[in-house]
Amino acid sequence: MQDSNGISTVTRGRLRYLEQAGIERTGPNWWQAPVPPEDAGRLDYLTTLDAWQRVEVPKEMLGEGMEPYREAVDFLGAPLADAIGNADTVMERRGEFVLDDPVATRLVAFGNVSEKPIELKGEGELAGAYHLFVTLSPTEESPGEMTFFADSDLGGTFRSTISLAPLFELRPVTGGDSIYVDTAQVELPGFPMELASSGGHWAQKPARPDAIGEVDASLFYPGKVSIITQKLMPGPAGFVDVLAGCNKAQASGPAETV
Repeated sequence: MQDSNGISTVTRGRLRYLEQAGIERTGPNWWQAPVPPEDAGRLDYLTTLDAWQRVEVPKEMLGEGMEPYREAVDFLGAPLADAIGNADTVMERRGEFVLDDPVATRLVAFGNVSEKPIELKGEGELAGAYHLFVTLSPTEESPGEMTFFADSDLGGTFRSTISLAPLFELRPVTGGDSIYVDTAQVELPGFPMELASSGGHWAQKPARPDAIGEVDASLFYPGKVSIITQKLMPGPAGFVDVLAGCNKAQASGPAETV
């Protein structure tokens, strides 16, 4: 959902946190990285199809009378602003594009929201239902790297890793002030989260006229990009559980943004 200025509800909540914390914002409202856009590398734009994550919050963090929170949470993409269509994930490539040679990357914008409210249980002050929004920590980078392989002159496959340091916003369903947790400042189990992807496809030219990106600067991602955590945990009956995962696709929007 966007407001009259084309800013989404996830971005609006993040801006409130930056103001409260006295952190200076640079660039457009959706930009979340410390380095302003004019000093950035090449940007690629994705949208989340579905995502899931195990979230664990110790009761010591929630306060007296509260129960610990340990749940698998389903997430939806939360688009960041009208200017970048349905993009909720923006990745910067920080070096020259060279086949078969890793290039440094980092997330510069990210937005997800829980598919349904989460519930904190207990008799403490924080008991209640919350919409859980996820953006990027404003105090720590989320770096990674990608390696691209060619199967034609214009495209191929890739593998990548990323270290996600998020900012969580717990927004009360009944209204009132949000609770924010910057995982770069507050130790939370599982973060920063190490993620990896392989076998996804990239292309130098957009396959659809409304793809968000800059021709000859952005790369485009036909098909589904699947990402999972590198760390597994024991599950029932000898199986292993993935701590988090998501499926993404090329972001799209008005045709004139191509």
